[in-house]
Amino acid sequence: MSNGISALILVNGTTTKKFDLQIFTKIYRYIDATQALEFFMTLPIIDITKTIYLAWIDQSQVDFYKINEISCVILVANQQILNI
Repeated sequence: MSNGISALILVNGTTTKKFDLQIFTKIYRYIDATQALEFFMTLPIIDITKTIYLAWIDQSQVDFYKINEISCVILVANQQILNI
């Protein structure tokens, strides 16, 4: 993925069977977190950490991370803190 245009199509099991769609991945858990504005740049850390915990998996089991960032500083800070 890049900072261009991207799309994510979500369908349920009934739809995949109806249209004979191939499943590429599965969303196990998701989270929506908030924190004070001055800590906005580290918000992905809360999201990623809680989602991994709720999915009962280890960080090593995650194949791909996509962090939407305002600047490269936010991206690099989150990568360093999460060790990804």
